[in-house]
Amino acid sequence: MARRLIDALSSRIGVAIVLIGLSGAAERVAAAPVAAPDAARLVTVIRMDFTLLDAVQWRVRVHAASNDHAAYECLLKQDYARLNPSLAGRVAERLSDDEVAAALAFYSSSAGRDFTDAALVQVHRQTDANVTEELPDLVHDEVDQIEAFTRTALYPKLQQLLVPLPNDTRAVLAAMQSECTVAAVKSPS
Repeated sequence: MARRLIDALSSRIGVAIVLIGLSGAAERVAAAPVAAPDAARLVTVIRMDFTLLDAVQWRVRVHAASNDHAAYECLLKQDYARLNPSLAGRVAERLSDDEVAAALAFYSSSAGRDFTDAALVQVHRQTDANVTEELPDLVHDEVDQIEAFTRTALYPKLQQLLVPLPNDTRAVLAAMQSECTVAAVKSPS
């Protein structure tokens, strides 16, 4: 059962790995268009904003030199909700209202929440071999729901939402990293 979940996660993890490889450079662009409330809610429910910042934090934690400790601590204090407007704009741009509603229905379910939690664990494991986090326990029905959802036409569209990462999202991440670089210079370890 766990193997089927891991297989289902593989492409979602691919998006997270792309995110982990982000560079600090970003283009300055106009703010994201105002997205429908359900698009913003979907970003929150699937923890897209949290997952994106979490991936960056893990990359810094695993690869940071000892003199980057202050920048890492600053990055940990960043509010992932800052990413929500740009990510919600991408959701609203690429998904129909019906697709957003279907994704909300799945990811608001127990199976959807466990799927999201398992994706984070898998990203952490791929970033750091010493991670001891466990995959969530799934009942057979949840595995079936996850497998069914990953076979829908909607699932590949969700996987591609952040490929490529929107420029306005890159700009928010770059601003966070810049703020932390400045903080690290002001208070060296």
